[in-house]
Amino acid sequence: MFEEIGDYKISFQLQDSITESSDIKIVQSGDINIDETINVQDVVSAVGFILSSNLSAPSYPSQWFTVPFPLSMQLGDINGDSNMDILDVIMQVNLVLGN
Repeated sequence: MFEEIGDYKISFQLQDSITESSDIKIVQSGDINIDETINVQDVVSAVGFILSSNLSAPSYPSQWFTVPFPLSMQLGDINGDSNMDILDVIMQVNLVLGN
């Protein structure tokens, strides 16, 4: 349905006369700050999450992250193992380097 990363508008019909529409954004895993590119900022954010003493609560300095905590954690989990860890950072660095 969505072939590229970016913004989309979807519409669906709830009942015969009611149509809803919504804007959605498709992002790539690893793009923690959702700026449509994976770069050093995303790697720094991922390392900040990992080095934090408490990954279960959004208690990080607000200047680090502009995306809600649970979504950032999901986007940082590149390998899909439900954890953001050094393996995800390695994959993220490889994406930044183009490998």
